[in-house]
Amino acid sequence: MLNRIPFVTAAFSLECYCQDHLLHHPHHPIDRLTNFF
Repeated sequence: MLNRIPFVTAAFSLECYCQDHLLHHPHHPIDRLTNFF
């Protein structure tokens, strides 16, 4: 159970990061993810 916490936190942070970027640079979410990684 505890092992999932870092993953959930990272996913939540990534989601917030993408949403923040989408506000400034409207792009397809998949494009943002591929550029991020």
